[in-house]
Amino acid sequence: MQAQRILLILLSLLSETFSLQHRYVFYRSMVTIEDETPTRRVFGGDRMTLSNYPAVCALLDRFWNLKCSGSIISKNWVLTAAHCVSNKVALIKYNTIHLKSKEGSIATVLYLYRHPNFQVLEEDEGRGVDVTVLRNDVGLVRTKQTMTLNTELPMDPIAAMLLYAPYDMKNQEIEVLGFGRTDKSDSSLGEELYGVKLKLVGCDRSTWTFCMCGTSVGLSGGRGVCSGDSGGPMTYNGSQIGVTSMGPIECATRTTPGPTAISVFTSLHEYASLISHTIDDTENALKMTRVP
Repeated sequence: MQAQRILLILLSLLSETFSLQHRYVFYRSMVTIEDETPTRRVFGGDRMTLSNYPAVCALLDRFWNLKCSGSIISKNWVLTAAHCVSNKVALIKYNTIHLKSKEGSIATVLYLYRHPNFQVLEEDEGRGVDVTVLRNDVGLVRTKQTMTLNTELPMDPIAAMLLYAPYDMKNQEIEVLGFGRTDKSDSSLGEELYGVKLKLVGCDRSTWTFCMCGTSVGLSGGRGVCSGDSGGPMTYNGSQIGVTSMGPIECATRTTPGPTAISVFTSLHEYASLISHTIDDTENALKMTRVP
């Protein structure tokens, strides 16, 4: 009996060591050095078209620099990650796959919102700073102008959020979209729309609340999210069921994360009512908090 207990403890420690072999980071704070190879956004991904998910859009600052990705969920509202919401976000560009091209549409930002209980804790547990706690990473942007997609979504986005509960999704293949560039990108086009397919697995930490995690294990090569993807849509069967929260810190360098690297998403299933109430300004209901 004692030998069995020791074996179980050793297996538990081994499992924890394996699962926490990567550190994670929010990419909005990463800076690409001018003379270095541009930071990869989706590693192991491919260029996408708007047919993959027509509502995907980019959050830009007033100088037209990419801050995060997002998705249009109604005529005046963009869904993104809470950690993307800051007063630096000034513009939304949509109906395009190239941010510097003349194609596409622009809307200016009126208000910014984030979940009232959004929480992040970053700690150094001996391997460098890591995200140990992540809760309620959901935010909204309200635009001054009405936004009209060139291609309508087949289903109401908020209704789609309720279709798939995260606990039913293990081992399912999902697709993630975000704007960025790779070392092979044409710099004249600026950031482009990239996507990657991943398989959903258990997350490294139980302290990442209402999160879903994806990996390339079982698929070909290392794949995942990187900078520029934050707040972008994670889709399943053409419906958005999550927003991109973070990924492995290795993609901030020239190092390609290994096949066991995890990409982290916040599931939207638990937040559909909150998002709907914020948009509709429902009285006496929990709503997201407006960011000054």
